[in-house]
Amino acid sequence: MIAILPWLIPRDKKIQPVKVDLNHCDGCTLCERDCPYLAIKMIPRTDGARAKFEALIDSKLCVSCGVCIGSCPDNALSFGEPPLDLLWHNTLALVAENKNKKIIFTCERHALMNINALQENILIIPLTCIAMANPNLAAQVLEAGAGEVQFIGCPPEDCANREGNLWMQERLSGARLPKLNPVFIPSVKTNWVAPTEFNRNINQSAAGAYNFTPSAKHLRFILPLLALMFVVITAQIYFSDFSMNFFSADESLITINLAHRSGYPLVDVAQQIAPAPAPDHPTRLTLIVDGVTRLDESYPMQGEGLTRAALIFEQARLSAGEHRIQLVMADRADESIQTIFDKTITLAPRQNLNLAFKDQHLESDPIAGESLYYESSGSTNAGCRICHSLVKDEVIVGPSFYGIATRAATRVPGLSAEEYLRQSILEPNAYVVPGFPKGQMIQNLGEILSADQIDDLIAFLMTMK
Repeated sequence: MIAILPWLIPRDKKIQPVKVDLNHCDGCTLCERDCPYLAIKMIPRTDGARAKFEALIDSKLCVSCGVCIGSCPDNALSFGEPPLDLLWHNTLALVAENKNKKIIFTCERHALMNINALQENILIIPLTCIAMANPNLAAQVLEAGAGEVQFIGCPPEDCANREGNLWMQERLSGARLPKLNPVFIPSVKTNWVAPTEFNRNINQSAAGAYNFTPSAKHLRFILPLLALMFVVITAQIYFSDFSMNFFSADESLITINLAHRSGYPLVDVAQQIAPAPAPDHPTRLTLIVDGVTRLDESYPMQGEGLTRAALIFEQARLSAGEHRIQLVMADRADESIQTIFDKTITLAPRQNLNLAFKDQHLESDPIAGESLYYESSGSTNAGCRICHSLVKDEVIVGPSFYGIATRAATRVPGLSAEEYLRQSILEPNAYVVPGFPKGQMIQNLGEILSADQIDDLIAFLMTMK
């Protein structure tokens, strides 16, 4: 049975460009990020609403692919009339009337080629592009009584709308915003195949699959390229096969390598002193070999956020043989020192002794928390900066984080500032700031972030006084 949704218009009639319903748009910027044709720009709000931005559609660039519709968490985008809420409602009503059937979402390329491929136990929902479906729709369809949900779209190398199929897979697997609730992931299957392979894959779905399996047609092009690559690499190896001695046969080398944040303890170092993060303090290293100072340098902190560190790479040549090697570090304002390496070692000729260290993760790391706030990639991010500004009184979608540490201390009676922030992350509807709607914040951050990441995020928010 084919359920042709109302917005699907025959190919000889052009679908209208996407329209924005400002009553639903919360300025989250996800549609601008996902538009394959750069047809959406976020501009300052024009209707006086609380949100900072609104989406503006360039009708000359919009091809009506619908990818942005699937990225919008609030159904603010549609192809005009009827509004998207009604279209999705009609879809769910259709599913409710046909309980326990398999629901297949597919792009119109597949649907139009297989319009006669009917099966009694299947409902097919065509979309302009597979990425038009918000992942929350899959969850709603299952809750409405569907027996199974499957997405069938174009192969990885052949999406009509660039990366619509890849982005849809990432949404369904929880790697890209908006994300499918992890509870429903096992019940949602995906296949990325050519339209001619639609029928064969209806009952051969694979959970979370996004793989390219070359066919005979592809191999005609791939095999000659692989052969050419083999010849080029073999020639490169042959003509570059000569040895190079970086130091003489009776020499050895010590290499010191670390990116260190001042005041942080180091992993696998026996002598540790209490952590005392000092974001602007340089790190001083002293290398002593057989009682003689071979290196004594200070290294300033560089970069911003989580990448801010003293970047250290040093080498010292020694004669081969036995040496007592000591490495001392001073990285805090009180000039307290710690010995991070002290051993007597016999170095073989041309041996490189690599002294590499890395910082421990502190229980509550505000620098790591700051990085989480600014993170905007799809795999593990909290998405904080999409909705919350750090500027005083600036509202993007949710309230500003400016001064949140001070407000959090008195927000809920009986909860400390840290307890309130943790509750807000794990149970966002336990307390809703007046003037903001319930349910707007991501509901499953406790599943997206690890316990350490939540501690880090709270530590960062506690610096917002």
